[in-house]
Amino acid sequence: MIYTAIEALKEKDGSSKRAIAKYIEQVYTQLPPNHSNLLTQHLTHLKSRGLLQMVKKSYGLPRSVPVSIPGPAPTEGTSVVPAAVVAITTTPRPRGRPHKAQNPVQNSPLPQDIVNVQVQQNAEPVWTALGLADEIGLCKLQMFFFQLFFKNFS
Repeated sequence: MIYTAIEALKEKDGSSKRAIAKYIEQVYTQLPPNHSNLLTQHLTHLKSRGLLQMVKKSYGLPRSVPVSIPGPAPTEGTSVVPAAVVAITTTPRPRGRPHKAQNPVQNSPLPQDIVNVQVQQNAEPVWTALGLADEIGLCKLQMFFFQLFFKNFS
């Protein structure tokens, strides 16, 4: 019924689903009440199997001879690989943003000249500037932190 409707309508760009339904309703009088649902199912089934072409929401019969543009002939050294095989072998792109490249400077160990920095003896620490430490306690506190700091790097 669908093929006869498309052939009878003879539209250049194909026939719409509504035009096909109207033609079938005019020609065939005893149709089930769910005719529009059945027509939609059959049109999608025929389209998925390649028996109908859909162009701009219009259905048409496929051409008898597929039009193909001849490409350059393959040379003896090259092999022709179908596109389906190429698509299967490639992995899909992962989701999300790619990882940031690691900077080699960040992962390298610290040079020895940076580790063995001489501490200035007359530098005024923050605790003294704020009045939180006295002179004797300050010296002990400085020595504790310097030993702790340099112990971690050696």
